Amino acid sequence: MHHIFNTNFEWELEKDRNVDLEHSFSKIHKEFLSLGTLFANPGDTVFPEKPTPGQTVISWAPSRLISEYAKKHNLSYTLPSWEIIRKIQSKEFAHILSPLPKSRILHNSDDLNSWLKEVPDSHVFKSFYGFSGTGHKFRTTNLSFPVLAEPWVNRSFDFSTQWEIRETILCYLGATVLISGERGQYKQTLASRDEKKLFGSNYTFLQEQIAYVKSHVHHLSPFFGNIGFDAFVYNNTLQPICEINARKTFGYLALYLLSKHPDKSSISLTFDKAKGLIVI
Repeated sequence: MHHIFNTNFEWELEKDRNVDLEHSFSKIHKEFLSLGTLFANPGDTVFPEKPTPGQTVISWAPSRLISEYAKKHNLSYTLPSWEIIRKIQSKEFAHILSPLPKSRILHNSDDLNSWLKEVPDSHVFKSFYGFSGTGHKFRTTNLSFPVLAEPWVNRSFDFSTQWEIRETILCYLGATVLISGERGQYKQTLASRDEKKLFGSNYTFLQEQIAYVKSHVHHLSPFFGNIGFDAFVYNNTLQPICEINARKTFGYLALYLLSKHPDKSSISLTFDKAKGLIVI
């Protein structure tokens, strides 16, 4: 296996990039590359280490740049169509599957002015391919249309469920609790072998979200691979899908690391720019 921890996935999604894989990683994304060693077994290689011809590429996220890299180095790599990947990853798709009340896709300033009459304040504007709170704007000026406009709600609980689609079968991998900043910035992921204990009084919302995802799986075809669904609770109400990640996630990583540490009943995962990955 040749592991590539390509956390520059959203960057690649935004628009076509005329660059090869080796030159596609920014400084912060280069720092993440070493996390591929967490998945490596003896004999495996981890990018940017030189691969062995014939190896199978295991990536953090599907990538056309990796597909080109695999062909160049005679490696095996498969990914769904780029069109279905972009569709599923877009916040527009999450909005279609699970619209927050009074939310709307805005295509121009006329749409914006019309929507502001309905939601005059306390709102957020989300770019289609931002992640972990990036791409969120809270002012009406200098918006890059189209955007997803949502009323700002007071979230009391954030969580995600992790899945894998194997030959059209949706396989549940587990759930994690997300700790986020006031404006949706990612801070921490919590995983436990006991989901009921981890979720506490919010466990019924987890069950509801799992059922909701299963009932909408047909919309994901012909995608395959890892996929995560973020959700939150506000005013004792579930927003079952607020974001879809058509890739591995830190929630997936937390569950994976928990499976590798049988002595632990729970795990806390975060990333610090100075200290790197922190696992407790």
